[in-house]
Amino acid sequence: MDWLHRLRGEDPAARGRAAELVNEAVALSDAGRHAEALALEEQAVRLLRNLRRVPRTEIVPLLARAVLYHSGDLAAVGDTAGALSRAEEALALAQEVAAAGRGRPESLPLAQANLAARLLQSGRAVEALPHARAAAGATAALPERAGIWIQGTLAQVLAATGEDAEASAVSEQALTSARRAIKQRNTGPHEQATGSGQADATTLEAEAARALTNDANRLLRAGRWQEALDTATEAVARYRALAARNRLAYLPGLARALSNQTIMFTKVARWDECLAASREAVELQREISAADPVAGRPGLASALTSYAIGLATTDREDEARPVMAEALEIYRALAASQPDAYLGKLAEAVSNHASLVETDEERLRLYRESVALRRKLAAQNRAVHLPWLARALGFLADQLAVMGRIGPAVDTGDEAIRLARESFAANRAGFLPYHALLLREQAKRLDEAGHSEAAITLGTEAVEICRESVAANRRRQLPGLAAALSQQADRILAQPKVSRRQAEQARALQEEATGLRAEIDGR
Repeated sequence: MDWLHRLRGEDPAARGRAAELVNEAVALSDAGRHAEALALEEQAVRLLRNLRRVPRTEIVPLLARAVLYHSGDLAAVGDTAGALSRAEEALALAQEVAAAGRGRPESLPLAQANLAARLLQSGRAVEALPHARAAAGATAALPERAGIWIQGTLAQVLAATGEDAEASAVSEQALTSARRAIKQRNTGPHEQATGSGQADATTLEAEAARALTNDANRLLRAGRWQEALDTATEAVARYRALAARNRLAYLPGLARALSNQTIMFTKVARWDECLAASREAVELQREISAADPVAGRPGLASALTSYAIGLATTDREDEARPVMAEALEIYRALAASQPDAYLGKLAEAVSNHASLVETDEERLRLYRESVALRRKLAAQNRAVHLPWLARALGFLADQLAVMGRIGPAVDTGDEAIRLARESFAANRAGFLPYHALLLREQAKRLDEAGHSEAAITLGTEAVEICRESVAANRRRQLPGLAAALSQQADRILAQPKVSRRQAEQARALQEEATGLRAEIDGR
């Protein structure tokens, strides 16, 4: 029948060649050679799609695998939109394979988790969650590496949707699974010095490093700062070891781990180490960008942002400004080419840069730009972006108040509170700290505007929300509650007439605030 295939324009060996291309692409992808992998994946996909005489049931499993890896490699080179499109296609193919009872058991869960990861990368965490949960439900029957990766992805998505407690539990489970798998491989009968056994050991080490980074972020969110730093430091060490074996493949992971570590250093006031880690992350990201300018830009922008924040925190704002300006320039370029993926990052970069500029008018212009970007995003996906719009409006209101424009500041703050209430109702756990902050700041603006009754009412709500926030995370949220208590006591006592009951209430609030500050100082 070879003559019939050729007559119809088909190569009878095309399927075998496509399989070889996919296997080569997977090996290149695992080695960090993503651009080369993409070229092979594209060839394989073309070959498979052009086959007409081979039964579809024989083609789809291989096509699903090729498209899945194509999605991951597109994400690695910075094509977020293309990666998401391929992820959606990969899931549809994997579902077709599963319905036919063919393919590997991990094919469908990996496609679900990959789509969740691509949606998360595109700022669509709420849409990502059901896919991540569906994938995690099948991990018990999967190979260890696939299960660990899926658990880690679920933890990231849960954190992004405000499910902090569950995110921490899943993250810890992923880390435990990775440590156990490494221990078994190092001591059990699967240990090999070379070949596939060594490759499997390396990929498990990489999953452990990723799990450590995830777990460090969950510990940070829980206010367990020293534990977060210890975990982040272990992640850096593991990525260093991996990069020593394969610099091309694991340098991006090391750079991200260092950027992550800088945040932990700030929480325990280890400023010199914070700056050293963030500076190294920038250097590594520049090396990555030199090798692949397109793929390296997002990581470089993120590392520059961390470094600029570290410089600003240590009162080196003159040095921080050009660093943050460079990050902003990169994000502008990224958002121009891939707005769905980077418009939110651009809005954050604009806001960060605003905090560093030297004139009030320039700061006001930038905060207004940030609000405009957030409005655009919220119009596209209100549920996801409304909390960020509320936060941006809060910053703008603060700046208007600083410039003495108290009327517009109160109006802007009112809008921020209104949107915050909507976000809070939809996702109480995820927006709790931001809602508490916005309430406190708007109450202060109402004080300045002379609206004492409204300020006291909002201040009472701020104290209640701060108490709820402290119940969820005492270590992280105590300073906010202490501030809310003091501010409320001051505004009660500032009234023209203060009753005995009000004076006692204010004294109780102040005493509680003093006790909380003593607890904070005694840590």
